[in-house]
Amino acid sequence: AVKACFHGHGQACDCRKPKPGMILQTAMELGINLAKSFMVGDRKSDIEAGRAAGCATVFIDLGYTLPAPDAPDYVVHSITEAANVIIETVLTTQEGP
Repeated sequence: AVKACFHGHGQACDCRKPKPGMILQTAMELGINLAKSFMVGDRKSDIEAGRAAGCATVFIDLGYTLPAPDAPDYVVHSITEAANVIIETVLTTQEGP
């Protein structure tokens, strides 16, 4: 599924990150168990939205000067590392996060 929020930063909506509305709606539509899911992102708002939705969070630290998120579950430096963390976590627990 591809979804996008077209609201501006100043508009009050539940779908614009860091609010989890779009994640929650998509999970309900597709039957996704968010407790066994990962939110991967390179911005603080990605990690906050994932946490608010109940996902494990993987922050890809690309060295931006923007504020980093507080306490993501995992910190990596590439999408490949993120994939490896997810695979290892799923294989280790046999159930996901």
